[in-house]
Amino acid sequence: ISSGDPTIELAVVPSVGRSSSDPQKLLCSATGFDPKIKWLSESREKTGSDLDPTVMEDGRMKAYSEILVPQQEWNQGITYTCQINNGHDGKTAEKRTSICTGKHARCDRNPFSIINIAMKLIAPSSQRAEVYLVGPSLSSVRSETSVSLTCLVVGQSVKLFSIQWKENGIVHNPNGHEQEPRDHNNGTQSKESILKVSVRDWNAYAVFACEVKHLCSNYAQQKRISKTRDPKQPTVRILRPSDSDLSGLKNPSLLCMITGFFPSDISVQWQLNGTQLDASQFTNSPVAAHTSEGFAMHSALMLPASEWKDGTFSCVVSHESSQNPITATVYTCEVTHVTGILSTNISTKTGTLDFK
Repeated sequence: ISSGDPTIELAVVPSVGRSSSDPQKLLCSATGFDPKIKWLSESREKTGSDLDPTVMEDGRMKAYSEILVPQQEWNQGITYTCQINNGHDGKTAEKRTSICTGKHARCDRNPFSIINIAMKLIAPSSQRAEVYLVGPSLSSVRSETSVSLTCLVVGQSVKLFSIQWKENGIVHNPNGHEQEPRDHNNGTQSKESILKVSVRDWNAYAVFACEVKHLCSNYAQQKRISKTRDPKQPTVRILRPSDSDLSGLKNPSLLCMITGFFPSDISVQWQLNGTQLDASQFTNSPVAAHTSEGFAMHSALMLPASEWKDGTFSCVVSHESSQNPITATVYTCEVTHVTGILSTNISTKTGTLDFK
């Protein structure tokens, strides 16, 4: 560049102390003989604010102009251009910036200068997110005509991530309903996109995909889900308290062990004499991996000793591997203030097994 050629610097002014909804400030400086600054966005001229110019030792002038970009527009990745025209010879120069290409800058006003810091506005690590895809509940599949799939995105500035749904590789229209981002105490954000699909398509094993892409990246993260073709039925059994526990504990419990099922979605309830008990009377554990091909969990029914009496306690399990609930049952009776187990009954799809 010869001494007569115009030079230009374009910076993104840090937003320290400003609200995330405030406009993004851009600052352009141009050096030349009577340089004129013009702002462009998508080839359309925009109005900026000129600042007082300074005269350099070699007689050239340094002009400054700033522009405020609406935050919504900035977050869409729209490119802004600072273009200068050297007044005496008509030479031009320009620089472009956007949320994806810009770098942080420090602006010194005495003397006025722009120092670009070698750190991008959007770090490469921030262009990846954690993506989770959750299928419909078993109860909704069996009782509704349409069900919900949920795509959860967790990361930095999740508003910059797009979420697109596909069904069997074809873009789903309409797209899912996207919720507003939520802030978390650890500094991350999350947002969800919920897609309504027909139970008919779900039961036909359609493959649904959630595709997540950062505004500044061409890389797409994708999660897929479909109805399980080979579900595994759980094994259900009840562990009863010992006679000493029944006589010595205030709140003895029945423990229902559920193992070896796949997929992980499962529903567990308790019944007494055929009547469903309130959920406050039992506690279900989280589902955990049991083997390489299955999951396990347990459910504990807590009852005061005074409520143990003649009756039938059933652990009722619903899982997509069986159209009918899988039930384990124990019978109790009271004998001289000690409750004993007369028999254990496990109901299956094919019949009833009694152990006495």
